[in-house]
Amino acid sequence: MKHCSCLVLAAMLLAFPGLAHAYQTGDLNCDGAINVFDIDPFVLALVDPAGYAAEYPDCDFTLADANHDGDVNVFDIDPFVQLLVGGPSTAACCYPAGSCAVTTEADCDGVWHPEWADCTEAACPQPAPPTAIELAGNALTAYPYFEFVRAFHQSAPIQVALDASRHPEITFPVTADVYICEKKSSGEWGFNPELDDVTSDGPLTVTFPGGTIQANTFQVTGPGELSAAVYQEVTGAYTGLGHGYDMIIDMNQNGVLDAGDFIDGYGREAGLYVCHDTTTGGPLPVTELLYSVGTIFGIPASLPNENIYYPTNIASMGQLPLIVISHGNGHNYQWYDHIGNHMASYGFVVMSHGNNTGPGPASAAYTTCGHTDAFLHLLSGIAGGVMVGHVDTSRIIWIGHSRGGEGVAIAYHYITHGSYNPTYYSPESIVLVDSMLPIDATGPGLANPHEVNYHLWTAAGDSDVHGGASSDGAQTFHIHERATRFRGSTVVQGTGHGWFHDSEGSGAWFTGPCPINESGTHLVQLGIMLPMYKHYAEGNVPGEDYLWRQYERFHPPSVPVGTDPCYVVSQEYRNMGDDGYAFIDDYETQTGTGTSSSGGSVTYDVTNLTEGRLDDNNSDFSWTASDPFNGATQDGASDTGKGVVFDWNGTNRYYEWSVVPELRNFAAWKYLGLRGAQGTRHPYTEATNGILTFTITLRDGANNTSSINTGAYGGGFGMPYARSGGWHNEMRRIRIRTTDFLANGSPLDLGNIVAVRLNFGPAWGTNQGRIVIDELMLDNDLPPFFVPLTMSLSSPAPEFIPPYVPTAIDVEIDEGNDTLLPGSAVMYYRNGAGSWIASSLQQVAGSLWRGVLPAPVCGDRPEYYFVAEGDITGEVYVPATGAAAPFASLVGTFTGILDDNFQSDLGWTVSSAAGMVSGMWTRAVPGGWDDGSPRSDFDGSGRCYVTDNRSGYDVDGGPTHLISPLLDLTGTTDPVVRYAEWITCDDPPPGMDYLDVYLSDDGGVTWIQVDHISPHDDWVVHNIHVADFVSLTATFQVRFTVQDVPNNSFTEAGIDAVTVFDVNCE
Repeated sequence: MKHCSCLVLAAMLLAFPGLAHAYQTGDLNCDGAINVFDIDPFVLALVDPAGYAAEYPDCDFTLADANHDGDVNVFDIDPFVQLLVGGPSTAACCYPAGSCAVTTEADCDGVWHPEWADCTEAACPQPAPPTAIELAGNALTAYPYFEFVRAFHQSAPIQVALDASRHPEITFPVTADVYICEKKSSGEWGFNPELDDVTSDGPLTVTFPGGTIQANTFQVTGPGELSAAVYQEVTGAYTGLGHGYDMIIDMNQNGVLDAGDFIDGYGREAGLYVCHDTTTGGPLPVTELLYSVGTIFGIPASLPNENIYYPTNIASMGQLPLIVISHGNGHNYQWYDHIGNHMASYGFVVMSHGNNTGPGPASAAYTTCGHTDAFLHLLSGIAGGVMVGHVDTSRIIWIGHSRGGEGVAIAYHYITHGSYNPTYYSPESIVLVDSMLPIDATGPGLANPHEVNYHLWTAAGDSDVHGGASSDGAQTFHIHERATRFRGSTVVQGTGHGWFHDSEGSGAWFTGPCPINESGTHLVQLGIMLPMYKHYAEGNVPGEDYLWRQYERFHPPSVPVGTDPCYVVSQEYRNMGDDGYAFIDDYETQTGTGTSSSGGSVTYDVTNLTEGRLDDNNSDFSWTASDPFNGATQDGASDTGKGVVFDWNGTNRYYEWSVVPELRNFAAWKYLGLRGAQGTRHPYTEATNGILTFTITLRDGANNTSSINTGAYGGGFGMPYARSGGWHNEMRRIRIRTTDFLANGSPLDLGNIVAVRLNFGPAWGTNQGRIVIDELMLDNDLPPFFVPLTMSLSSPAPEFIPPYVPTAIDVEIDEGNDTLLPGSAVMYYRNGAGSWIASSLQQVAGSLWRGVLPAPVCGDRPEYYFVAEGDITGEVYVPATGAAAPFASLVGTFTGILDDNFQSDLGWTVSSAAGMVSGMWTRAVPGGWDDGSPRSDFDGSGRCYVTDNRSGYDVDGGPTHLISPLLDLTGTTDPVVRYAEWITCDDPPPGMDYLDVYLSDDGGVTWIQVDHISPHDDWVVHNIHVADFVSLTATFQVRFTVQDVPNNSFTEAGIDAVTVFDVNCE
């Protein structure tokens, strides 16, 4: 019976022509065509598979499985007939990148899935993303043997390391290619995963042998091999710091970032940043001028002057941060050229002002507040108003020197406690307060920076603000201790009070050995100021490295640390972003020696331990056992900061914190930090006579331990300055990545750390020592400002999409410091004016998410927008207008008819009402007037049409019409008119003027109004589907009309970038 059915089938199909396809289902004789010559082979495969295989040895009998159910049987007959008479069937084709298209089997370059009729049913497997890990850094001579860092000097080599013990999924040895590529986000990598190495000799092929991290460390680039240049749109020049790159290990050596590869980067931050020498001046020419603001905002009549530095070409720039400098007593506002010129050459505006320091810092603080307001108030009159619109009042840095250094801290207290109410800025505008060598005359009640980001400079050889034990007012550290959030401190040895400005003739005010003089001071000063100010004012990522990495190991190349022993700098940096830190012990509570401030037990066998206030209790720095906190000048008499001091001598000793249960998951934290210093003039400190080191050990719940010596990273606790035999304690902060404790197969469980131990003595570091310690803490390295959740398209929205197949559109969701709420990432779409339909976005990898537009048909006009919600940011829309102005794609392909940017006269005409004397349409390069007219054309080509191009000449009366040449739309399917328009009017609604748009299909005899556009800011693009309004004739025209009737308002309009095109769809 089966045989009979097949004979009938053969008779039925002899008359049908075939279709040319190659080795696909139905092509049973494998001749590249499906036709009547396949009938007999089909029958043979159906009834005698072995016979078929013998007769057609180059073919597979499964070509007869026409219904794709895995069997060849009678159920394949009807589908086979369909192949003969109707051509090959289509189904979902899944591509390696996870996308889908509807194709025939022959046209599918991926995996064809006949079980899925189209992509709406398909569940194409998504490729696994690459693994984001830290790779770039520097080899160390001691455990953990490698430091993973972000910032590299351009003059330094860059190395890659892979810790084999942390990658059991890899079979070692393994050969791979190491790439350094321009930085891209995960969304950008998803859009274009090709690896393009930027090193001089291409990717580095290495064999990772396995074993220790030392054995798997390789140099990837040499000194000077990578560019450090960073272009900034806001300045139009290379004023940035840190050229961002990603480092990739291409494990399968296919030149594409894909599953199994490793990448350092793959997010908002780059994997590494190459930085130029921050002591060198920037590329921008600088203009300096003196200006008097008078006595406004409470400024004394004797102190009206300001010294201003700004980029000479600021008129062409965006908004730049403002730095305000407040000098000290006996100083002069014109003594800070080195700061003004340096920072302005990198795109800052700098203003130094006369400061009312005579009565004291409290009066100086009012001058800081007032001069900041006065400068902003008078911008239109300074330098001819060139800075108007180019000073960012939301990013202000206050720098103070000496009494001015205390004054800027008091100024912040004033504006947050009602003593001064700023007019042109707010407390949130102050992104950093930076005190250079401040006094502390007013104490914690006034000289208190509170929650503002704060930095302190201290000159260890200062003979003015001398820092001695005899005078609380001359101790710089107090204000730093009162700062409650992000804060940093830089102590510079070998320098004095006067070398922090640039008037050396006024006196260095220096005492002590080994001077670095004014030039050396400025090297250190400017080398730190630039990255620090960019970090706080611009969110510069590598700038943070300059604040906390051990200065002995990471400093601007021009600073001769290591070659000149006089250059000694001690830094500490505390990262205290909201919910981004935790103290194991800050000594502020639980003041007994056996309990930490977090409530855990403390045990020790170090000697001479005392817990108490960080305040030297007598008037000198001579060591005596009755003053255990000798040299500690961190706190004044009215401050309450505490710590602990102890020592050891030639014997191994320890000090250990038990970690409370709620803090034991160290895997949730990026850094472990410990603050401390050597005790001045103690016999053990004098015996050390240099950097002091010890070992930090973590212990988990199973008694596994891992230890890192503080000297592994190139530093430790520094030697106090040798002034008078030893000066005040110089606090540093040792900051270690928690994952460093896992190197080389450490069994440590970071998720359950029960103790942190400090090990001292000959087996663990320096043989002897006397130290003060404070603030054992964890932090997550958050930026010093809130970074909101953002969303953007990975590539421009498609203007045209194909019919009958779904279209995938990728968006990038960067959580910043926020958290994306589950289920909130959604694409909304509709066809034309239909109802909006929600479709959840699917996470592809990292920050890359994907939405899918359902398959459209010809004539559809899909619109869509995206939304995601951050826990703090709230809802974010792309485009920003959401449903009010969504993305729109056209279904089909483009055929151009008119493309006019108005650089040439293509036949447009202007017709205006009799008697109009201003505001008629004219083709011109916009004058950039501040009168509501376009400041420039839309597309950047130069010309556009505007309503008059004379300053102050708007539309009076009218109407005035701008009319296109005749266009032939016969034979078109769905022609579209696209244009950019500008319309402003100073009348309030509803009496304002409008821009009206008309179409004509009879050469202007009759006109149909299609748009009535109300005033708004900036250029806006519109699309008009012509067939919705008029017939498609050979005499088509478009007209733009504006009028001011009655003539009672100031009205300006513009038209640019008019294109007419057809959308072809089959």
